[in-house]
Amino acid sequence: MDSILIILILLMGLFLYSTDIDDHRLQTAKSMGADHVFKVTHKDHRGLADEIISTLGTRPDVSLECSGSDDSFNTAIYVSTQCTTCYCTEIYALSLCH
Repeated sequence: MDSILIILILLMGLFLYSTDIDDHRLQTAKSMGADHVFKVTHKDHRGLADEIISTLGTRPDVSLECSGSDDSFNTAIYVSTQCTTCYCTEIYALSLCH
């Protein structure tokens, strides 16, 4: 599912970044066309969001969360603006935005 979404994003000509805890998945995302990849090494959602915004130079128009992790979804929320669309394909936990 994730790879199909990446391909669709790239076909639409959108800018793509990826976050993950796993180096192999980050390398796969980069090889599939991700413009930037960010390794999640801590639970500082706002800190990682600030790093993403700083690297991109802007906030994304769309955030796509595919891991099902509440930590990842929290980061997507913090990196977004009020007008950003956040897609969450699945979620396993309930502790959002604490």
